[in-house]
Amino acid sequence: MATRSSASGFFPHACPSSGSSSIQRLHGRLPLPESIFYMITGIGSILYVTYKLFEASQYYQWLLTEDDFIDGWSFLGQKKDVSNYEWNFWSGYFWKLLPWGIGHVIIARIVERQFFHLRKPVFLTYSLVSVSYLLGYRTVLFFISHGCICYLASSVGSFALVWVVTLLLLSTLNYEAFAPLMQQLCDIPKTREGYYLFIFVLALVILRYASFSLERSRYIAAKGDNSVSKEETSDNDHFSVADLLLYMFYFPLFFTGPLITYDKFKLQMNSTPAAWTRDRIITSIKGFVRVFFWAFFLELSHHYLYYNGLIHNITAVKEMSLWALVGIGYTVGQYFMVKYLVMYDLPGQVARLDDLDPPLGPKCISYIYRYSDMWKFFDRGLYTFLRNYIYIPLGGSQAGMLMRLLASMMCFLFIYVWHGEEYYLLLWSIANYIGCSLELLVGQLEYTTFVTHIKARYLSPAMVRRLRCVLVVPLFLMSCFAVFYFFGGLAFGDIFLKRLVTEASHKIRVALYILIYINLQNAMEVERWFALKRRKD
Repeated sequence: MATRSSASGFFPHACPSSGSSSIQRLHGRLPLPESIFYMITGIGSILYVTYKLFEASQYYQWLLTEDDFIDGWSFLGQKKDVSNYEWNFWSGYFWKLLPWGIGHVIIARIVERQFFHLRKPVFLTYSLVSVSYLLGYRTVLFFISHGCICYLASSVGSFALVWVVTLLLLSTLNYEAFAPLMQQLCDIPKTREGYYLFIFVLALVILRYASFSLERSRYIAAKGDNSVSKEETSDNDHFSVADLLLYMFYFPLFFTGPLITYDKFKLQMNSTPAAWTRDRIITSIKGFVRVFFWAFFLELSHHYLYYNGLIHNITAVKEMSLWALVGIGYTVGQYFMVKYLVMYDLPGQVARLDDLDPPLGPKCISYIYRYSDMWKFFDRGLYTFLRNYIYIPLGGSQAGMLMRLLASMMCFLFIYVWHGEEYYLLLWSIANYIGCSLELLVGQLEYTTFVTHIKARYLSPAMVRRLRCVLVVPLFLMSCFAVFYFFGGLAFGDIFLKRLVTEASHKIRVALYILIYINLQNAMEVERWFALKRRKD
């Protein structure tokens, strides 16, 4: 079964009611010479490992699969790496979606000006017609049947029942026995591309109808307990089948997301759109320009850095220099982030034209040093889904430590199941759960009376920052290796772990630790800068 490779992640220990985030943490200020040294060394190390990756890309190109390359842009005179299936597919499929996206924008502006009261039925009709044309009416009917089954389950007002039905429906994606049946029912093209598109989209559809049904069951339960006022009933009772279908099939966000949970989608879709001011037009143009710039940047990088092709060639990964291997580790992370920035922000910009506010794309991972924050700020829509429907219902940050760890474990378990239940995904999920749990435990220890007293009496803010960074490095490394299993599978993850940890010399380990420490200090400095900027604002 094709794995749903997605930027799925979250910060399972975040306190939803605290209003705090890593961007608001004000670290101690380091002496200026120390900060300058870290900045120069950190940037230099990134440039160096990137250059070593470029050398390895040119040297090992002859080992890589010919099908992974095509003739690149003629004026560059380079081969282009097209081995990343996900980017290669969606960058091509974009041209099929483009006419329908333009059609949506035009119709939406007409309706917005003249027939706002018809906006929802027009959006629903256009979305169903568009998706039916692109995927086939039988596939649309299959998606509708999925959603209606969960919708009926929500009629009881039981949160647990909706989850049981959702997981049973999700299981159809993870077992090969269901594949022939789904292909027959939906008339899916018997090609890799056809089945991949179907599975990718269905995985997102499941999240949407699950969000709708969970919100509906919560609303019905509250209504039955007489805890919903008459005003709330008249204003917020948007839980019809038509509302479900509009949420499931809303065209701009249908194919790649990002995910908006239904509570937010409902409020935004039923609100009167803001006026088109000069500032709004300029902001929208800047948003589209930013997306297309990063898409161009990715395409350009594929002509010089063959990280996608190299991670699937065991011979090259075993033979290349350690710094080239580190370069792969750095660039595949950056690539994954930029890829989803494009895949999320392009449809997100179209949805913003309709005055919706979908989650932003991932933040730059270069200045996120806690991997728990990486999950929180990478796929923000999925994070909100997990927080609202798993973490908080199980007690969330207001519960005791054991319940918080259990709620976090259930979030990671869902991510594993939703991604495809592959063995390497299990390793990835377990490693990240352990890392995030250790962060939680260490964070609790840091705020004990004893440690707080030690920090206040014996340590300067700068020294606290240095010690915190020393403790973060091992957790950061563990999460990095977990992600390498996610990117390259078992073989690549094992080689990466052996060459940089288990079989590496003591000098290599120390050098790697120091370089990571330096770059994490730079990340803390960026975080400190954001915190100062927010305080001034």
